[in-house]
Amino acid sequence: MAFEINELIAESNREFAESARGLIQSESSLARLRRLRDSVPGFDKPMWGKLAAAGWTSIFIPEQRGGLGLGLDAAAAIATVIGQMPIPEPYVAAAIMPAIALLELEATESVNNLLARIAQGELICGLAWQEKAGQLNVSDAATYLTREDALFRLKGSKKWVSPGNGADGWLVQCSRGDDDVLVWVSCADKGVTIELVRRIDGSFVAHLTFDVAVAQERIVASGSKVRSALDKALDAGRFVASHELLGISAQAFNMTLDYLQTREQFGKPIGANQALQHRM
Repeated sequence: MAFEINELIAESNREFAESARGLIQSESSLARLRRLRDSVPGFDKPMWGKLAAAGWTSIFIPEQRGGLGLGLDAAAAIATVIGQMPIPEPYVAAAIMPAIALLELEATESVNNLLARIAQGELICGLAWQEKAGQLNVSDAATYLTREDALFRLKGSKKWVSPGNGADGWLVQCSRGDDDVLVWVSCADKGVTIELVRRIDGSFVAHLTFDVAVAQERIVASGSKVRSALDKALDAGRFVASHELLGISAQAFNMTLDYLQTREQFGKPIGANQALQHRM
């Protein structure tokens, strides 16, 4: 029996999931996915605007902060559909994780501005926090921020940042003395170097190197709340990404089942063989 993908989605979110499925069917074919996989950055901004217009980038943001207020489970429903019908746009990395980090911070003018631009699809933002292989959790940053006359100087590097090329900028974790600091860095800033790294699925991440002058207003937050916000963002990203994996698994199962029922050998479907039935 085929795996009903809607059973993975809470009933309250199924209508939104169907809307997401319809958007992908009309706007992002497998041919588009394969074409963009061989290009840089591997996705396109006009499509990101369509996702934002459909509410994908604001669905979990509280209404009082300019979103739809439907919670992370609604975002997870979208991710389940993405697993079933892949798109190249970095939904978890650019819509979920940076917004969750910002929601955990004090609602300053700079935080609200970044959050609103992410929700509206105007800003494609990544989190830059990893610095070494095997780093799974946020720890002390070797990337550092120092005073330089009226500005600050950000120096260091971050690994496996998504999105990399194609992002408008990044929320970069760094240190200043004993404090964690979160800084907004634009892709257009002088002193940003982007090295693209292709992942096993053909998509890209980036190694970023910074030697950037930073104005005071670019410092988004500092202190213990920075690490707490990043931890919440990583947890949310893993939660939503796990639903994308559920969608992938269900779709792979259904494709295999369909093949077993239609592929014939010796005059009967190969799925009639008991050894294959046991595997399903």
